[in-house]
Amino acid sequence: GLYRAIEEISDNVARPLNIPIYVTENGIGADNETHRELFLQRYLYALARAIDKGHDVRGYFYWSFMDNYEWGTYSKRYGLFKVDFN
Repeated sequence: GLYRAIEEISDNVARPLNIPIYVTENGIGADNETHRELFLQRYLYALARAIDKGHDVRGYFYWSFMDNYEWGTYSKRYGLFKVDFN
């Protein structure tokens, strides 16, 4: 989905207006570290593929640097770095 979104935004908005693309607040909330790791690997691959295909992506911001209180709970992990809430 990320690759196709970048491709569509690039073709229909960014290139005609001569502006770069920045992907902001992309991430996943999960209680399974394997899912989080796979998500990040796949999305960074899609991002790299889009850049290799010539789309002018200049920035990527992951959802959160550290785990935090999201959606009224601490039960899911959101950050790149795990926080021990105890």
